[in-house]
Amino acid sequence: MKKNAFCAVLFVCLAVFLGCKSSGGVQPEPVEPLALLDGDSSIYLSIPASKNAALVSKLLCSRISGLSEKDARQIAERTDSLYAGLGTVKDRSRIQVVSDTSVPKIALNSALSKKNGWKKSAVTCGGFIFEKFTQVSGGFELALSPSGIFCAAQDVAPLLQNCVLRTVAEDTPWNRWIGAETDEIRFYITKPGQYLRGLIGQPVSGVDAVYGSLRRTEKNQSETYLMSFYMHLADKRGAAALRALLGLSFAMAGGSVSQTDDYTLMLSGVEVSVSQIESLFSRDPITGKHYKVLGDEVIEESMPK
Repeated sequence: MKKNAFCAVLFVCLAVFLGCKSSGGVQPEPVEPLALLDGDSSIYLSIPASKNAALVSKLLCSRISGLSEKDARQIAERTDSLYAGLGTVKDRSRIQVVSDTSVPKIALNSALSKKNGWKKSAVTCGGFIFEKFTQVSGGFELALSPSGIFCAAQDVAPLLQNCVLRTVAEDTPWNRWIGAETDEIRFYITKPGQYLRGLIGQPVSGVDAVYGSLRRTEKNQSETYLMSFYMHLADKRGAAALRALLGLSFAMAGGSVSQTDDYTLMLSGVEVSVSQIESLFSRDPITGKHYKVLGDEVIEESMPK
């Protein structure tokens, strides 16, 4: 995924106003936001935007030129929960975002106008007609569900198809984790082999899921977050070695490692800044490199000259 691409999509989702409905007389049944996300993402993420308004507004202002901190804060405070699915094993750049918000409808046409680089069209999915907005320069697509859920992706058709087919989210470990009511930012990594190298600093095998949270705190009048996460192992025999590795990797960061059961390790107390959160889920694009996929692993190979 392109670095900071998620922050740009986050801004669009928060800035767009969800009072309008899809066109057409008959509407699909109301649907839960999480039900729209596909089930093959590498990372799932939830952000209670209104309860983390300061963080969200800082992220918006750092990436969107000309956006005032006041306006960014108002947008964040009127947005409830934002959910995202980031990357797949085959396509690390894929982004799917869904959000519900109560920002007034009046600025919809202004926010997504032709002047601002958006093209409005109608798209039919499952016999229902939806309004779709396409970013002319970047190709990102935005659409509105009848129940007031906003979705954004490189291709919104799968999200709209899920809107027609599903009314509740599938019962998966990641949906249960990020769908819980909480003030925390939560994440669930379904393909940890692709991500743990960047998080720990070296490759790690034998971990089949990583899930955790970021909780706001204040230190020296500066807003920071404390990160905690669990690592679930496929084989309990690897727990001791991984616990030692985690202890070495995060000792200087003040983190502590514990074992919650035979298969699960927990790392807690790692302090992260807003800039670190911004980069936590961003990854370099694959452009100019060749990768092969082996199970959950994505292995970089040298390009032939």
